[in-house]
Amino acid sequence: MTKQPHPQWTPPPNWPAPPSKGWVPPEGWTPDPAWGPAPDGWGFYPQQSVATDDEKMAKRRKINKRILLGVGSLLLLFILIGVFGSNGSKTDTSVTSSPSATTDTPATPSSPLAAPSIAPPVVISPVDALQSAIKKGLSDSNGNRKGVARLSPVQHAGSTYTVKFAVDENLTEGLTKNGMRQDVLQIIKAVKSAEPVNLRTLRIVGTYSLQDQYGAASEDTVVDAGYSRDVLGKIQPENVDYKSIVDLADGKVFIHPAFQY
Repeated sequence: MTKQPHPQWTPPPNWPAPPSKGWVPPEGWTPDPAWGPAPDGWGFYPQQSVATDDEKMAKRRKINKRILLGVGSLLLLFILIGVFGSNGSKTDTSVTSSPSATTDTPATPSSPLAAPSIAPPVVISPVDALQSAIKKGLSDSNGNRKGVARLSPVQHAGSTYTVKFAVDENLTEGLTKNGMRQDVLQIIKAVKSAEPVNLRTLRIVGTYSLQDQYGAASEDTVVDAGYSRDVLGKIQPENVDYKSIVDLADGKVFIHPAFQY
């Protein structure tokens, strides 16, 4: 079956309406000149078509055909994915189980390398710097004086630094006295190299094991000498006579009689 045309005469909007629905001008009919001309290109018989039942069925068949083609394509795609996916899994398993592949292929990192961390700068306090410098200048050995610390922690009170050490025992009494003064000189040398900015006074205290008249031994102070910053600046450790180093102290000075010359 074909489309059945239903022509309907349609006047321009500036003309009067037709006398009845479906009215068609008779042969030889002309419009009233008073109505004015129709717009350019005006179609008096716009065609409208009505689809028949056969056309509707043909349209449905065409839609159904497209649906079937789409479903079939999806099924074929799923089948191909299943086939090639299973083959890929087998291939990966064989490669993984191969000793040569495991040995020759480097491991790929699962995550990007972390940026190297930068350690913050180490800040050393003036007291720690002075402690380290003095420790390098003094010998670690205390001879036979076991259990006695060669150098105590440096004490800091305001602008005064106190260094306390244990005098090293030597072969003779005279060498032990000399050793005490050499230690004092080494401490002054270390202080001058460390140069604590706020130092105004340096106090050096040395101890040694002495016996009283009853034979009882105790660790006693044998030297206690104070040096101002001005005096420390004048002392030249490489040239000064170590035997007079205690005599150069301009602060409190104490020398035990057992360590006096």
